[in-house]
Amino acid sequence: MQGLACHNGDIAREIAALCFQKGLIIETAGAEDEVLKVFCPLTITEVDLAHGLTIIERSAARIAPRGLQQAS
Repeated sequence: MQGLACHNGDIAREIAALCFQKGLIIETAGAEDEVLKVFCPLTITEVDLAHGLTIIERSAARIAPRGLQQAS
């Protein structure tokens, strides 16, 4: 599991909603839902992984171009 910490829950929820519109289900976590949780199946292909990460990257760049950092 990996997480992307956002400045606040509103940003994380907006990114999650945009990912969902593009076909990717992603959850939020943290005390104020400020973290995007990335759960990849153990059997995911490299192609599917790259596609999902691209969706997250583009969604995050659209919503919060400077509002993310890696969390564990």
